[in-house]
Amino acid sequence: MVAVLPVFAASKLYVAVQNAELKNSPSYFAKTVTTVDYGTQVSVVKTDGKWTQVKSGSSTGWIATSSLTKKKITASSSKANASAKEISLAGKGFTQEIENSYKNSSGTDYASVDKIETITVPASQEANFLIEGSLNKGE
Repeated sequence: MVAVLPVFAASKLYVAVQNAELKNSPSYFAKTVTTVDYGTQVSVVKTDGKWTQVKSGSSTGWIATSSLTKKKITASSSKANASAKEISLAGKGFTQEIENSYKNSSGTDYASVDKIETITVPASQEANFLIEGSLNKGE
């Protein structure tokens, strides 16, 4: 009988979110092993549901599969890293040009969205919110 390997086994993927945390187990509130930056290439070890175990440098940890992409991410030649604004736009599926065009044609103001995206909440408050709301710890 032939062993079945995970779909991403031995493949290379790229981190598609800013400062992703690699966890010691496949859980949002697991201990953070290390962080990896946007665009970092990682090697897939295995997948487990919505989580993928990856190796980055000498560290191995779990990351949400939705935070990874098969497409190689490169910074523009004039910048060493993507800016927070570029990452925010990419998360919306936009480039700056697309957002500007949409703003001009629809009159939509993204100032409120941009402001909300700057809000951060400590992990302990997130955990309490999920527990108190019976939200299954975000899994």
